[in-house]
Amino acid sequence: ERLINNNNSALNCVAPSAVAAASSAATAAAPAGAAESSPRQQAAAAVAASAASPGKANLFVAMYNYEARTEEDLSFNKDEMLEVVDSGQGPWWMARGLTTGRQGYVPSNFLAQAETIDSEPWFFGQLTRMDAQILLLRTENRVGSFLVRNCENRSSRRHHAYSLSVRDHSVVKHYRIRRHESGLLFISRHVKFRTVPDLIAHYSAESNGLCTRLVAPCVRSNVPEPIGLSYDTVDICAIWLARASFGEVWEGVWNSTTRVAVKTLKPGTMDAKDFLREAQTMKRLRHPNLIQLYAVCTQDEPIYICHRADEARQSIGLFAGPGRPEPGC
Repeated sequence: ERLINNNNSALNCVAPSAVAAASSAATAAAPAGAAESSPRQQAAAAVAASAASPGKANLFVAMYNYEARTEEDLSFNKDEMLEVVDSGQGPWWMARGLTTGRQGYVPSNFLAQAETIDSEPWFFGQLTRMDAQILLLRTENRVGSFLVRNCENRSSRRHHAYSLSVRDHSVVKHYRIRRHESGLLFISRHVKFRTVPDLIAHYSAESNGLCTRLVAPCVRSNVPEPIGLSYDTVDICAIWLARASFGEVWEGVWNSTTRVAVKTLKPGTMDAKDFLREAQTMKRLRHPNLIQLYAVCTQDEPIYICHRADEARQSIGLFAGPGRPEPGC
């Protein structure tokens, strides 16, 4: 692959490779009213709609909207049901939409397996108590908004399975969802449930000791970034952004869809093999406060680093404005 600057001069670039092959897919009709039903109801209806429907292990629910970045990608809407055809392409999977029959690559971190707790709109997985409070107290949430998260203390997960966080006016109340010796789940020992969805359904009908009845799942306002630009990184057209002690920074648009920043390392700054080893580690790291690395180019000097453009501007000492020199970082 190549990086191309605004003067159309070619720069050698090694980009992640991918196998671009997709089998043809048959169209599957969606049941009426599926858009209004819950993801779990959609999954059950999709399986029952046709004998040719995929197995439950291959059915996934879209947790967010996704707009295709390339012709090989598949656009989908939140709560849409997808059949995963091939999950062997790392963080990008080949999938088919059950409502449209269309097929393409999708970011796997936008999906959750159907009919599991991960596909529930109120389940937020690994979320701290503090982050739960911040989310629930946002203006888009109201009294009775709630979420379920994993227990923070791993040592107590055997008996304390999950935590339920509920907004009660200007505060957030937290309840432990415990596991009984029989395997049943409960908040109060007087009422026990087979599954977490059963527990949520009960407290959605009546408060029964909670601060309020469960009204609506916490709004997911933070949409995650796809892991990488796409299943296969292609050309980037870039413009000069800034100059730092390590090299230069270019800002551009990849595939006419995604803004990126491309940094260059001055020759001799770092050994290419050492940098590539560190870059592999950087690409595996996933955290909201870490800059997501898209690609690196180490075939020839200078070395190129490609990541999200907005993060380049936020980095301390990195951005000094277009056309202005930067003292360093």
